[in-house]
Amino acid sequence: MSEGPGGALPVARAVATAGTSLAVTAAAHAAAGGALPDALGAALLGAVALLAGATVARRRLRAVTLVPVLGVLQVVLHAGFTFFSPAGTVAGGGTHAAHGAGHLLVTTGAGHPSHTSAGMVVAHVVAVALVAALMLGADAGAHAVVRTLSRVAPLLRHVVTAVVTPPRVPVEAVGVVLPRALLVVRDARRRGPPRALPAGC
Repeated sequence: MSEGPGGALPVARAVATAGTSLAVTAAAHAAAGGALPDALGAALLGAVALLAGATVARRRLRAVTLVPVLGVLQVVLHAGFTFFSPAGTVAGGGTHAAHGAGHLLVTTGAGHPSHTSAGMVVAHVVAVALVAALMLGADAGAHAVVRTLSRVAPLLRHVVTAVVTPPRVPVEAVGVVLPRALLVVRDARRRGPPRALPAGC
């Protein structure tokens, strides 16, 4: 698998990062009481996640570059989930609302708005850690497979070539008779039955 900008490995890495981030974030967001977006919102957020995955997919994944991108993506996805949710409500009594540039507030029972609940923050932090662990492990495994295949491929190619290629058998030209064989054949034609010996010998 090629590691270049347009190779298969960066593309697979970007798609896997985006899909894993979207799925894990949605699960964490819902577990903390957040509402999930509708189909259109999910598609738009998937495109955003894919763009974020492409920014880190050009090279081998490292925690120092992956974790900050995932952290920013969590904030964007949290805002998107709330903005595109059909009801825009949070189970448990709070109501999320998108204000202006995506600032999310939770209205408490006393009527005083506060920032996103601590449980929601913890859920998204756990999502960052989980996605980072999954992607770093998967990327390391993919590189190990590529290294193994690069070593085994020449051996497999040699074995397949040896099995498919038929052995070369020398073939004598048709109609060519060796001189010695020709003499033997001629001598055999001239031979007759043994002559009788004279009487008294």
